[in-house]
Amino acid sequence: MIAVIAAGGAVVTAGVGIAIAMGPVGWVILIGAGLATGYAAGKVADALGQGFSGLIYDVSTDINWF
Repeated sequence: MIAVIAAGGAVVTAGVGIAIAMGPVGWVILIGAGLATGYAAGKVADALGQGFSGLIYDVSTDINWF
């Protein structure tokens, strides 16, 4: 019974999401959500890139190249 209620809730949620996306306010919400997601992904990628670059730099400074 709980699975049926959960499935019904998912259908209602999907329907509300589609209804919101049809209007101009929905487009603003979707664009804002996309920008926020892109910003968050960029921050995570930047942090990972800086950490990896710092690790490579630290390893390379320990090597006697000449």
